[in-house]
Formats: sequence, structure tokens, C-alpha cells
Amino acid sequence: MKRILAITAVVCASIVGMQAGVDEIYSKVQFDDVLKNNEVVVADFHATWCGPCKRLAPTYSAVAAEFAGRAKLVKIDVDKVKPLATKYSIRSMPTLIYFRNGKRVDTSKGALSKAKLRQNIENLLN
Repeated sequence: MKRILAITAVVCASIVGMQAGVDEIYSKVQFDDVLKNNEVVVADFHATWCGPCKRLAPTYSAVAAEFAGRAKLVKIDVDKVKPLATKYSIRSMPTLIYFRNGKRVDTSKGALSKAKLRQNIENLLN
């Protein structure tokens, strides 16, 4: 039964355009709450019109599922949450910003491989 529910959740998320295991951030207040309540956070600053962002999306979602409960992966649309894009000086996308205990510790730009994204998160967890 659990397996059926999990598959249903993934299918439903695909239908409505969400990514399983990845939360979309809609405000600075919401993002501040995520940083406060999670030891390790990865924020994907993206745009719906960005080709490399679209290529990264399935990899990001898969890695988010792998690290569920250990790291929180979120997406921030730079066109919808401009105050955060400005605060973190986002000039190219995708830009991934890595946080540990609420503090920015690393940044990567461009679509990463699954192995590199995993490695970056593992480094934060160790």
C-alpha cells in the first residue's frame, strides 16, 4: 500500500509540475524558515524560461529524494521571488547556493551532474 501511495504522489507531482522531494519557495519569510529549521539546505535559483535549469530539474529532484531527511533541497524562481535573487546576487541560472546552519557556505553555477551535486551535499553533511 505504501508503494502505491508513493507512486501516486510522484505521478500527481508530475501532473501538476512539481518535483517530488523539492519544495518551491514563494517568499523570503518562507526561505528564512527553511534555513532556520534545517541544518543543510541547497537552494536552486532558477527561471521557467531557462534551458539549463530545465535540464537540471530531474537531477535535482532525484538527488533531493536521495537526501530526504538529511538535507533540504528547495527551488526559488528568480522571477517570482526577486528579493531573494537580489539578496544573493543571482546573475546566472541555475545557481545553487549551499547553506549549513543558516549560513551560506558554497555556490555552484550551471547544470551539475548528479555525481557532483551528491558530492557537494555529502561535503556539507560531513
